[in-house]
Amino acid sequence: MKTQFEKFFDQSTLGFSVMTADKPIRLDDLSEGPAQLDSVAASALHSMRLTRVNAAMLNHYGAKAEDLLGWTPADFFAEDSEKGQAIFRELIEEGIAHAVTREKSLEGHYLTIEADYSFEYDPEGRVTGCFRIQRDITQRAEIESTLRANDERFKNILRSVDTVAVQGYGMDGTVHYWNDASAKLYG
Repeated sequence: MKTQFEKFFDQSTLGFSVMTADKPIRLDDLSEGPAQLDSVAASALHSMRLTRVNAAMLNHYGAKAEDLLGWTPADFFAEDSEKGQAIFRELIEEGIAHAVTREKSLEGHYLTIEADYSFEYDPEGRVTGCFRIQRDITQRAEIESTLRANDERFKNILRSVDTVAVQGYGMDGTVHYWNDASAKLYG
């Protein structure tokens, strides 16, 4: 009989995964500063293994469970290891992290993943695992990129029109755009 958590985990449209540390990771003495923090983050990136994954996350990567089980966080961040290192530094310092990353599916296409991470601890305060909840925001990221490019193109066209005054206003009357011809005409 599945628990409520198992049903939620299995049926969610968000990607869920659980990683388990090869051995507990101590975080109690990071007094040596950034170099030690980086070392512990690198260790965590390479010493945790994916032990549970749901169908939604498998769909993000075009994978079967056996394709991803055993992966380390470093495997997911292979396209941007510095970003993975930064996420795990934040996890160590805060216990949770939120990030948007560019990752590669097993089918070879790139994904934009928005994810939240949280460590799991044993009674002694050592890290024993990591939970990841993610959504594939590739389509949204592509649309936002296209909108930014179109907005810039539109602004460049308006800047080049120096004989027609063009202004853009918000619904509340605030000025959003005012080209050079408007400045010449209205001051």
